[in-house]
Amino acid sequence: MLTEKMKVLIADDECLICELIKKMICWDELGLEFTGFAHNGQELLQKIQEHRPAIVITDISMPVMDGIELIRQTRYLNIPCRFIIVSGYKQFEYAHNALKYAVDDYILKPISETELNQALKKSWRNCGSSPPLAARTSLLSIPSILVNLSF
Repeated sequence: MLTEKMKVLIADDECLICELIKKMICWDELGLEFTGFAHNGQELLQKIQEHRPAIVITDISMPVMDGIELIRQTRYLNIPCRFIIVSGYKQFEYAHNALKYAVDDYILKPISETELNQALKKSWRNCGSSPPLAARTSLLSIPSILVNLSF
């Protein structure tokens, strides 16, 4: 029996970072399918609406629309996809805002291949359930996202 692979979109304003992320992912092992790249938030929102990916890996700081606003708009449009944020920012404020919109993980650059694939496994497991509402995000979920952040 063939299982349908879950679609993944990758977004970063730096093309080389997108390519690096793509090369780090264990696509077949995780049952994932590459759907495309986006290099700004508006382009990514359009691709999310068009392709309906299961998982989106996005930078938090992009031109036109940042990652947090993109996630907010995706949630507002009620598009069921999971988010993994990749960022060079260690500040608590970014992770806190990400928590409001129920992201699955917040990975700091430089990206670890192991950490990225573990985050994808976590998102893959969560794909059967809809993203929790911001109001339902409990403090128990905070530590996994806040590791290595500056306060």
